[in-house]
Amino acid sequence: MSEVRIKEVMEEIYRKLQKGDTRLSEEQAQTYKDILMKLWKSTEDEVPFELGNIDKEIISMLGFFENALIRGKEKPANQILAAVTEGIRFARLPIAGATSQEQERIRKKREENLHRLNLLIKFQDYYDELQIKINAMQEKKEEYLNEISLAQKDVDAYQDERSYYEQKVSRVISGKEKLTSDVKEFINKMNRLVNARNNYKRYRLLQQTLIERSQTLLDSIHTINQIAFGSVEIPGQETIEDLKNTMNQFEQNVAAQKEQRKELRSITSHMDKILENALDNSDDYHAESNELAEDMKLWKKMNSTQNEEKRGQTDVEMHTL
Repeated sequence: MSEVRIKEVMEEIYRKLQKGDTRLSEEQAQTYKDILMKLWKSTEDEVPFELGNIDKEIISMLGFFENALIRGKEKPANQILAAVTEGIRFARLPIAGATSQEQERIRKKREENLHRLNLLIKFQDYYDELQIKINAMQEKKEEYLNEISLAQKDVDAYQDERSYYEQKVSRVISGKEKLTSDVKEFINKMNRLVNARNNYKRYRLLQQTLIERSQTLLDSIHTINQIAFGSVEIPGQETIEDLKNTMNQFEQNVAAQKEQRKELRSITSHMDKILENALDNSDDYHAESNELAEDMKLWKKMNSTQNEEKRGQTDVEMHTL
């Protein structure tokens, strides 16, 4: 089943955190393991409605979450994990008390929201990759600037004799003289300076191209996210404490829902027995009528409460989606 796959992906990420296959500190890794374990326990094994591509989108988000952990990028990891949590909390919420047509409409809406968020996360991931490349090119630029400085000092040492050696090089190229060791050394030092300058220019131009591309991408991300979700952040600023609070609330909600279902099953069973007795023991019907009336009131009240919750579920939308 697809929901089992979600758990399997979580388990794989948990194992990588356990083995230290990330750039996170031990404390950070432990925090993510705790949150993942809570999320794993809170993920329903069975969902009583057609999920469509909902779990596929959530699994894709978990893939981006794993990549962020491996890179040691806490901010995107927190943002993506928040989106995953919201997806499991709301997009997988049973659609009760609605017609099949309404259920299909709600499911498709949830899929669209998840897919839109997934695309934004993908764009953000690409943007982060560009930033890594831009930073790497900055390091190379600084490396070649240092190389230029050293090479320039070597060339400057020939300041008084530069014209002489340039003439020597010209005669060697034309075949009028043989290449001597001192001329070869001059040529090597000049080539070192030229190569350093050319490499610096190459990385500067390439870096500038990537900076412009990343800025265009970031502007697009902000615009799309602002229109779709009302915030330029993807999917909002999330800290470890925010995630802990979200998971604690999630656990409480899941526990409350399970307790409510247990209570509802108990009342249903009790009502069935009363109705059976009412039909099988017509002589005692009047004696039990008062009890039946009270239980019927309770039954109607429970149904009314449940229907209100179901109506809320049909229109529930994800906070970050």
